[in-house]
Amino acid sequence: MAAEGLCRYPEGLAEDLEMLKRDDLTFNKRNCYLFRSGEKEILIFLLDFSNYVIELLGMKFKDAKKKTQSLDKRFDSCRDYLQNQCIPLLAKD
Repeated sequence: MAAEGLCRYPEGLAEDLEMLKRDDLTFNKRNCYLFRSGEKEILIFLLDFSNYVIELLGMKFKDAKKKTQSLDKRFDSCRDYLQNQCIPLLAKD
């Protein structure tokens, strides 16, 4: 779903961020670019995080636990979820 949502935008996140650097945007256009770039950042995060979790769930318990101990900063806010929800699923095997 996140990939589909991202595909609906004709421009990428980089283009939106470049547009936000312009001084000639109206208040409404600036807010639209802010909103749209925020949506894209969320969708990109969801894609990256879901790929990370899928990779973890394909690992052995010890390897997955070790991988979450050196977590990418982007996923730091999800550390508790990974360690308390995802990793225990692997311990049951």
